[in-house]
Amino acid sequence: MKALTSCRRAHSTFISLSETEAEASLRTKSALNLIRARKTTPLPLASRLSSLLYPSQATSPAPASIPQASPALSSSSSSISQQRPWSSSPAKPLSISTSNPFSSSSSSSTPTPTQASNTLKPFHNTTTVITGGSRGIGLAIAHAFRKQGGRVVLIGRNIESLEGARSSLMLGSENVDVLAGWSNGLDKSGVALMEGDVAIVGDVERMCKTISQTYGPTEHLINCAGISRDSILLSMDPLEASEVIATNLFGTILMSRGISKGMLRRRKGCIINVSSVLGLKGVEGASVYSASKAGVVGFTKSLAKELGPRGIRVSAIAPGFIETDMTANLTEQQRTQYLAQTPLGRFGSAEEVASAATFLAQAQYITGQTLVIDGGYTA
Repeated sequence: MKALTSCRRAHSTFISLSETEAEASLRTKSALNLIRARKTTPLPLASRLSSLLYPSQATSPAPASIPQASPALSSSSSSISQQRPWSSSPAKPLSISTSNPFSSSSSSSTPTPTQASNTLKPFHNTTTVITGGSRGIGLAIAHAFRKQGGRVVLIGRNIESLEGARSSLMLGSENVDVLAGWSNGLDKSGVALMEGDVAIVGDVERMCKTISQTYGPTEHLINCAGISRDSILLSMDPLEASEVIATNLFGTILMSRGISKGMLRRRKGCIINVSSVLGLKGVEGASVYSASKAGVVGFTKSLAKELGPRGIRVSAIAPGFIETDMTANLTEQQRTQYLAQTPLGRFGSAEEVASAATFLAQAQYITGQTLVIDGGYTA
């Protein structure tokens, strides 16, 4: 009895194996026949893959063609639907948008030419505070920042000179974007004026507080205020010497202290101190002035190390002999002497110094350095 049962099981297993082999052989033959039949009429890649993966469907008629997208697309979007041969359900339609993602359907959101031009400028929507901005190098720096889309706050001791500077900045200059909170003291020209003396602690505290509360965050501070009292040391009045040190050096320190507080909160900002080549190379009759400008260079290096870890850059500019009202008092003999020591053979312009200021304001990996602009005088 047991032997009979074993024979039946073996017979059943043999039949199953035989059927499996037969079915596999049939599938192989069907696939080969399908491939031979399609040699003259190539099928789409998707149909070929489907036939090879699922031979049981090989005998089913192939689709006549793949549905194509309608040649006419609507103005907003079109749908393309393609049946996957190996899928049991049709694929979801694929939506293709023909609208321009950079265009706007509303004319009110279209930027004005002024806004579009300002957006491309490096100092768009930034505020730069410039001491000594009513004349000379300071005013040239203000022009440079304004031309590149920035707002400026000019600080000086004479309000009439500041008004004249504002007028020159507005001539032939387009308006810049003005923050909503700037309505007090700042018109559409993007130029604000503040009267004060950087050598007086009270004035500096008042101006820095007003700038913070009224004009918002300051991205750049340009310490350009400076005076000169040329004289040999023995004949110089001690009060005049103290004025030079107070304005050129102490004023730079006070303004940097006041403005950097807001920069520290934002962990962002740039301070540019205007020194002089006389702070690097001594000249007879300018010992006190040279001392004040040399102090600016040392202050710049130390402050850069203090504020650098907090994201604030501090650098200096050391102009040589520049055509300003400060060099207008040089005698012809002095001019000839200085020109003879300048390889380029000419005095520089305030605009060339301003270009250096805008460069440092954008140089994200420069800090603690003094950029000398002197035509080779200190070479």
